[in-house]
Amino acid sequence: MEIKETFQVEYLAYDPIESPYFKVVSVTRFGWTPEPGDFLYGSSSVPLDPEIEQSEWPPSVCILHVFSSRTRQWEERSFVREGDSMGIVSEMRRDWPTEQRNAVYWRGALYVHCQTDYVMRISLSSDKYHVIKPPPGIEVKHYPQFYLGKSSNGVYCASIKGGCRVQVWNLDESSCQMEWVLKHDRDLSKWLLKNKLSIDHVQIMVEKSKDLGPCRILITITIIAIEIMIWKHQQKRKLNGPHKQLKTRNLHGALMMNVDPTVGWRFLGFIHAKRLSS
Repeated sequence: MEIKETFQVEYLAYDPIESPYFKVVSVTRFGWTPEPGDFLYGSSSVPLDPEIEQSEWPPSVCILHVFSSRTRQWEERSFVREGDSMGIVSEMRRDWPTEQRNAVYWRGALYVHCQTDYVMRISLSSDKYHVIKPPPGIEVKHYPQFYLGKSSNGVYCASIKGGCRVQVWNLDESSCQMEWVLKHDRDLSKWLLKNKLSIDHVQIMVEKSKDLGPCRILITITIIAIEIMIWKHQQKRKLNGPHKQLKTRNLHGALMMNVDPTVGWRFLGFIHAKRLSS
């Protein structure tokens, strides 16, 4: 079955603790097609097959191209779906193909963030895959910012909706029906107003922190909060001089530890490195 208006996106599957070798998995992404009523509706010059557009996606047997650093070759592999599909091909085209969608590799499986915000869990050892539907309330029409991440506790996803609401879920894989469990839900609008900030401040900081990867949302917001608290602390204590600056750096660390010890140790050095380079 040849599907028109598609392209491939490659994702890295690698864990140096697990193996010195890595794999690259090529996943299909669909070009955006305007719907009736959209400004560009009818502008596509490529005719689409109605029968194919109504077929389920992803298919029961998904053919993916996988590169292995061990063999240094690409190979075509068939992955059998466990569970239901996400929808049909035409529904995939309603989501922008150029949106950033990352993947995480955890315990031998690659978790790929796909169009319409479902996650494709690809087991490279068993040649099977599973469709994980997005968390409740995550819909394409709401334009959520959705990012995958991982920790020792498994796979996470974080999102910002409306520029202010931050939510974090943990993927529960204890049963056959994998589901997202809400771990964090905060509305930052009151906090922004209290500190005389706007949504634009959060968005600008997020854009400036792209090299942080999928966890940049929570880290960036944490950094903003820390900067505000430090500024208030400096105004109150009127800190100046090398000795006082050292206290400020210690305050950075203390505040980070109060938010999340893991984030504190991992990104404390990053914050100061960014300051020196700016």
